[in-house]
Amino acid sequence: MSALDGLMVGAGTRVLVVLHYYATGPGQELHQWLAQSRGTDAALLEHPFPFSNRTTARWLQWRDGAFASERHYRRSRLPTMPFRYALDFLRTIRLVIAERRTYDWYIGNGSFDTLPGIVLRWLGCVRHVILYTIDYAPEAAGTAWYAWLYRHIDRFCCRHADAVWNLSPRMHDARVAVGMNADRCAPVVTVPHGTHAASLRPTLPAAPEPGRVAFMGHVLDKSGVHLFVETMPALAVALPSLHLDILGDGPYVPELKRLAAECGVADRIAFHGYIADHAELERRLACCGIGLALYTDQPGDFTRTSDPGKPKVYMACGLPVLITNVPAVAAEIGARGAGVIVEPTRAGIQAGILRLAGDHARFRAAALAMADEFDWLRVFDRACAETADVLKCPV
Repeated sequence: MSALDGLMVGAGTRVLVVLHYYATGPGQELHQWLAQSRGTDAALLEHPFPFSNRTTARWLQWRDGAFASERHYRRSRLPTMPFRYALDFLRTIRLVIAERRTYDWYIGNGSFDTLPGIVLRWLGCVRHVILYTIDYAPEAAGTAWYAWLYRHIDRFCCRHADAVWNLSPRMHDARVAVGMNADRCAPVVTVPHGTHAASLRPTLPAAPEPGRVAFMGHVLDKSGVHLFVETMPALAVALPSLHLDILGDGPYVPELKRLAAECGVADRIAFHGYIADHAELERRLACCGIGLALYTDQPGDFTRTSDPGKPKVYMACGLPVLITNVPAVAAEIGARGAGVIVEPTRAGIQAGILRLAGDHARFRAAALAMADEFDWLRVFDRACAETADVLKCPV
């Protein structure tokens, strides 16, 4: 039996994906792949992150390749993060038990969402559990007790899951570096962030404007977009068509608007806000010419160990990437000519933008070619095949 026709992806197989979310990510992509491409009995439980302004958790159910139902549950108003995660843990267990059916596979996005799957396996409600690590940053919350709790729950899940999916090989190395015993970890498979390259290709414009630069994502001070705004006055002299589209929202937006006015470039920047429809987000990105991924390397940040989706989305939309050398994917982007690696300085950013704009067609072709290799269909096909191999059973 082929791994791709086996337990996880066969018709009638029951798969539950559980995650916390702010916007669309790998967990939702996996659910869609299972539900629409493989025809499984696929459920998705989405809990809002504590910092999200969403007010409900959502349960989606697909059966035989068709949408079946959607339910919403109000989230707690408790302000502190550990209490909300604890209540989400209990809600996951309660909802699955209430279903009165056994899921063949439970896939938790991160350790906090994998832990209830392990408990549910003990209770006989699920058969197999996968820890799908989207981010790994124990120190991200900035407190010692949270880092301790994060590491120990994650270590427990690595030990008791049937398999671990990591976005980047650096995640496993980071776990070992903070004390995880690699010999007590479940089999590990690298499942990088994917793209919608195949479906997007027919819709892309033939010749977008190279001087139209895009930033997509949660707007924070660590996003680095302020460095580009500071560069814009000098850059506009050499590139008169320069324009910045900010597709996202976040606490740093007011400061960016102030900075844009101070630098005299407010008329060159459009703030589009958060775009919930990912297809609409990709449509707007495809009208741009260059994507910004100016990550800053800060203590506790997950970018260095993860495989952030931003550069992959840019490339699938035909945007070569201006990127700092923080995530592992930066080296591949630079080596393949799908973008330019820069230092997070005004001089570095200006030189990188002019280089991309000056040879835009070549960089764009390389970005599209790299995106093709990471289409979600290919990513999940490979993940299932490799998981089947390491588990020595059909997945």
